[in-house]
Amino acid sequence: MFDQYNMFCQLLVLVYISGAIIVSIFNMDIKTSLMDTSQINTSLTDRIFAYGCLVIWCCGNAAWAASVSLHRRRQHTNLQEGGERGALTSPENEVTEEVQKQIDTIRPNMHFRAHGQINAADPTPAVRAVSIGMQVWILHDIDPISATFECKFTVCLEFLDESAIGLEAGKLLTPQQMQLLDIPELDVHNKVDLTRDSGPHAYVISSQAGQVLVYYEFHGRLQLHLTLQRFPFDSQRLPVDLMMPSEKDRNRAFVFRGSHISSAAQELDEWSVEGQNTSTDFIEGVAHATLEIRIKRRSGFYVASVFAVLFGISSLVFTVFVIEVDAKGPGFIDQGKILAPLMMTLLAFKLLTAAGKIPKCAKATIFDKYMLTCEANFFITLTICIASRALAGVTQLSALASTVQNYGALVLFISWVVYNMTVYCQVNFGDDEKPNACNGLGTSTGKESMACSMNSQISTTALYYCLLIKDFSGAPCPAGRQVQCC
Repeated sequence: MFDQYNMFCQLLVLVYISGAIIVSIFNMDIKTSLMDTSQINTSLTDRIFAYGCLVIWCCGNAAWAASVSLHRRRQHTNLQEGGERGALTSPENEVTEEVQKQIDTIRPNMHFRAHGQINAADPTPAVRAVSIGMQVWILHDIDPISATFECKFTVCLEFLDESAIGLEAGKLLTPQQMQLLDIPELDVHNKVDLTRDSGPHAYVISSQAGQVLVYYEFHGRLQLHLTLQRFPFDSQRLPVDLMMPSEKDRNRAFVFRGSHISSAAQELDEWSVEGQNTSTDFIEGVAHATLEIRIKRRSGFYVASVFAVLFGISSLVFTVFVIEVDAKGPGFIDQGKILAPLMMTLLAFKLLTAAGKIPKCAKATIFDKYMLTCEANFFITLTICIASRALAGVTQLSALASTVQNYGALVLFISWVVYNMTVYCQVNFGDDEKPNACNGLGTSTGKESMACSMNSQISTTALYYCLLIKDFSGAPCPAGRQVQCC
């Protein structure tokens, strides 16, 4: 539909240009064929042609809006009918008795339930805790167009295993010794491309308790969910979503104990790292541990190179109100000489910025709203100038021309200043997206201890393991540490 509307606009421009040429030739032929040119009114043909194009433009826009509305209404109706058909369709009415017996046998052990729920069926509480810590070494290639980023990080897991009791502590375990242990299988849920640079490597921390430390090194391209409503003053979250997808790890739960972002990972050109959030959860019966790195865009480039230019171009529009318009039209022509280049400059600048580093977004961002306001400021100015010219051309209303132009300019200027102050307040004092209740847990740097953020499905046994496992600094978990549940 966009292509059709674009084609309609292009055809209308071609018709207007070709029609203007034809009308000019027609007027010249009339003038050359008649000797008394004082009786010729060539402006009549110009007005007929201009009003005809205006009618075609209005009718085309109305037809396009009606077509879009009808198309969206049909889509909504089709979706509703499809949902009703899907809800009314029952496989039990179309299968044999033998197949139905198999379905009844499978259904109690399914990890998914009907009616859109994504919870594990009859989940059993996790009885084994896996303490997890992360070290982010490098962040780069944050691409808002493809919604991906590259990250290099190390993951450390600590857990208790009876097979590790009696093994030598502080020594790297051999592959044969690691096969005796029940090491969790680790994966990244939001990966696009993932490479395991090293690991798993295992050490025994406590030979008496059977405490094991396993670490991995990953490097990959991960996916993120962009929120661009505040672009270019937006903040984003870079998630690293770890999970234990293996069936043997269903009774395990993550406990976030530490995370750190190195100084090299914080040295980004366009972004600044503001902090981190950690959370643990069970999704589809699988334990997840997520580290979210909060970053904020450095907006100095966009303010100096985009917003300042738009502000300057739009502010120059007010210079047309200094020119007085009379009934003969010289002032109106001078106003057109100013407005036409400014309009072309504004459109060219919009196309250049849209083709550069501006990400595509379905919702209007702060930049989009500012650009639309600049265009609206231009068209309102043009409307006021046309109204003043029309009043100046009428003898009885010529005295109101300057009054309409002056008061219109004053109201428009005040509105423009107020809008820019509103944008400034929205950028500097507006609230960013608030983190969830669980995301505020588990923030630490270096070797600091962190609260044991635990899911409500973790049993008392797993909690006991959590208190037994030591921090990566070697210090035991402090007594009375508060356990917060998501």
